[in-house]
Amino acid sequence: MQDNDLRVWREYVNTRDPKLKEELIRRYAPLVKYIVSRMGITLPRGFDEEDLVSAGIMGLLEAIERFNPERNVKFETFASLRIKGAIVDELRKLGWVPRTVHEKLKKLETARLSLMSKLGRDPTDEEVRECLNLSEREYEKLLEEVRVLTLFPLDHFIELEDEEVPVKEVISDPMQVSIAQALEEEELVGELAQSISELPEKERLVITLYYYEGLTLKEIGEVLGVSEARACQLHSSAILKLRARLKALMLGEALAERKSRG
Repeated sequence: MQDNDLRVWREYVNTRDPKLKEELIRRYAPLVKYIVSRMGITLPRGFDEEDLVSAGIMGLLEAIERFNPERNVKFETFASLRIKGAIVDELRKLGWVPRTVHEKLKKLETARLSLMSKLGRDPTDEEVRECLNLSEREYEKLLEEVRVLTLFPLDHFIELEDEEVPVKEVISDPMQVSIAQALEEEELVGELAQSISELPEKERLVITLYYYEGLTLKEIGEVLGVSEARACQLHSSAILKLRARLKALMLGEALAERKSRG
């Protein structure tokens, strides 16, 4: 954070001056529109992008109130999670993400975790598809349906109180000493980096282009020479694999801790 930015943030945290808050809102409002445009969401009839922008502004306001400039985290990094969370909450209120979609995501994750335990390795998409007794087309449709629920979980997958490590930092430099020193979850950071490196080539490229290069899924499709829908499928598939890998690791640690206490 630049010295001038740090000065403004420190002054606002200490004074809660309304004029400084207005300055911060004006400065970071474009971040909300940027995030909405990157999510690439098709809204129900009767709603437009401004509805999501309004929801995102509420997330921005929350982020401004909660941000601690003394932590080694950029405000944009800190705010992105809260902006996206507010947008997803608004989508839920609109009934845009039916309960059945959440159930399908849970079924996908349960199948993948079960196969990981049984096989002792990450299952392939074909193995997950067979476990769920789905055709290739049915499986692809399922990935499309759960897409909205996989849009942002990796932006700040690893959290410690109010401090998050963005996936783009893990991708760009998995061995960053500053991250390891800042977080007790050092092992999870390393596991995420390792998991990303082991993804199939196209999925790894999608993750890198989306989170590190800041491309939209449509732009990623153009880079890969595939449709936007296919880029979305690759993104969803990659996120599901990464979520399952980290959940399995955290579950293993929780069980080990429970046994040690017993």
